Amino acid sequence: MKDLKKVLSCVLGDKGYDSMRNRKYCLNNKIEVHIPFRKFAQSRQQESGIPSKRKILQKKFNKNKYNHRSIIESIIESINSSIKRTLGPYVCSHRPDNQQKQVTIKSITYNIKHINKKIKIWIFINC
Repeated sequence: MKDLKKVLSCVLGDKGYDSMRNRKYCLNNKIEVHIPFRKFAQSRQQESGIPSKRKILQKKFNKNKYNHRSIIESIIESINSSIKRTLGPYVCSHRPDNQQKQVTIKSITYNIKHINKKIKIWIFINC
């Protein structure tokens, strides 16, 4: 977690990650948060006209930055599905460390196949 704080500058998430605990963690570690708010019943503070922390944070929500989340998800999903199509949708290992190794090998194999295809096309065009 300590290394993640150094690298992470912005969090994009869906409503499932909307909690004050997540938001406080990000605020305490100077991480920008773009998570849409779930609809909750009004608190007593809000009914009396005093804005809650939630309401203040809601004003800082940037919808344009949040929309980048769907672009990133679609790119990752297209890569994931093409690896599954070409190399199979499952891993055979039972132990988590071996599963990780098998997925890494599948990813490397996919990248080599992809690069090899581009090299063949480049050679064909330039000959």
